Amino acid sequence: MRCGRGVGGGGAFTLIELLIVVAIIAILAAIAVPNFLEAQVRSKVARAKTDMRSVATALEAYAVDNNTPPWAPDSSRDTDGYGELRSYAFLTVPDSLTTPIGYITSHVPDPFRVGKRVNIGNNQGKPYQSGDPQDITFWYLCTRQGPTPDYSFFPPVNLDAVLELDGEWRLGAMGPQGLYPLAAGGGTLYDPRSVYDATNGSVSRGMIFRTQKKTEANNAGADAALLNG
Repeated sequence: MRCGRGVGGGGAFTLIELLIVVAIIAILAAIAVPNFLEAQVRSKVARAKTDMRSVATALEAYAVDNNTPPWAPDSSRDTDGYGELRSYAFLTVPDSLTTPIGYITSHVPDPFRVGKRVNIGNNQGKPYQSGDPQDITFWYLCTRQGPTPDYSFFPPVNLDAVLELDGEWRLGAMGPQGLYPLAAGGGTLYDPRSVYDATNGSVSRGMIFRTQKKTEANNAGADAALLNG
């Protein structure tokens, strides 16, 4: 069976030849596409770490001027772009880093959060498409925040233990899998399942953390043992 003519009316391609070409293209695509997606994830991870370093520099500059890092939005008073109160799980880098003094020129978006819906366990969580720049920046918490800091979500951690381990503040990016363990109830910075580790696979569970004392919180198991005895 002939499917067409060659250039200048020469020999035509057969159906089998065309199918072979299509199969070769499909095989090449099957090899190339995963590699491309893998490179994309690695690029986002690197960008998140670089951007968190910039935010960390701004946090330290603020702390020098004010003798304390900025507090995250008040979970009992401040609202997100949808007018809903922010919980601890959804606290983000505060506006005080950008105004009135610009320690950073604008809120730095979490590359894994922009334009996405955050998965909480098996359910869809809060969408970060409100248009509020503060809704798409990194998760942030000042360790001493509040007159009585609430570490009930890190039991049985106390303030002194957290200060010794992490220092005055913590930052977090959502991570490649799109899960947000801080909002799921069981995941914490000290739960190994909630810390992203590329050795588990590029697209694996966990958030990417940075603290005042650690450029990368990747030893969650040891942290848990230290804090929980």
